[in-house]
Amino acid sequence: MRYVPSVLNDYLMGKDDNEVVAIMGSIVQGNIPKEVYINTLQQFRVMHPIISDRVRGIYQVPWANLGTSSNIGNIYEMDDEQLKEEGYERSGDNIYDKEGRLIIDYEDAMYGHYLKLTPLYVNKQAYFKGMEGEESVWHGTTFKRAQQAFPDLL
Repeated sequence: MRYVPSVLNDYLMGKDDNEVVAIMGSIVQGNIPKEVYINTLQQFRVMHPIISDRVRGIYQVPWANLGTSSNIGNIYEMDDEQLKEEGYERSGDNIYDKEGRLIIDYEDAMYGHYLKLTPLYVNKQAYFKGMEGEESVWHGTTFKRAQQAFPDLL
């Protein structure tokens, strides 16, 4: 997985100054380009079936809202009543928007602290025959679709 600043740098590379200003203004307003989301998690579409024994792991990734915290100030300093007025809810150390997305701050985005993966399945095989030199490919989907694709693993 990649960190948001690196992804943004790559996304903006080669664009002229006016485009960069327009894109950054849009991002500040919460309009994150889908390429930024995709490249943050390094998820790409695989157009062929993947057999179960080639799956290295299945992880739950938090559903994060990457565009909110900069718009309303430091929500982590708000009390629960203020959060509720703004449409947020605190659960432990985390704050969620009304859609249930985790609100992350700059440091979380910068260093990937919010990417706490919950393992749902891990292939404990030490050697993956036929995968020498291959990089892992992250594939994002819903839990229901993952169950449909790999019923024997989940």
